[in-house]
Amino acid sequence: MTEFVQPDYQGAGLINLISSIRLASGDPSSAHPPLAGLPLEPLQQAQHLVLLVIDGLGYDFLQRQQGSFLQRHCQQSLTSVFPTTTSAAITSVMSGLAPAQHALTGWFMYLQELGAVTAILPFTSRCGNVSFQRQGIDISQVVDATGYYSRLDRHVYVVSEQRLLNSPFSNCFTGCE
Repeated sequence: MTEFVQPDYQGAGLINLISSIRLASGDPSSAHPPLAGLPLEPLQQAQHLVLLVIDGLGYDFLQRQQGSFLQRHCQQSLTSVFPTTTSAAITSVMSGLAPAQHALTGWFMYLQELGAVTAILPFTSRCGNVSFQRQGIDISQVVDATGYYSRLDRHVYVVSEQRLLNSPFSNCFTGCE
């Protein structure tokens, strides 16, 4: 049986890693403390920082991959967010907020403002795959969180799945259009 691991937002979680990156890149406005055990100075001095998010890659699985590049360079385990859904975690990475703060907890969510079950990342209706953006609805009218990328003292590049690359969600959190 798998043991339930609660997210640690006080120093050992994904949110804390994002806080460290933000602090090291000139954005002191993070709502969470930096990652314990990760000194900021090397991050601040680095010419390039690369954050590679691999959806569903767990620490235990990684440790079983003896000799792999990722396993050899793994320095510590992190807790994820709760709920541990792609939508909640990606929103946390892009906003620096825990799901209880950004409120996007699943791929499909009922949004009262729209009166519809929504696929939040592509910002479409679940039934019929209707684009809310094409209906004239701006995602910022229903999502009360934003990205932090524009506040960093670095250039930011986002590599994403093609269908989400220029989605209203991605544009809202990256500041791109």
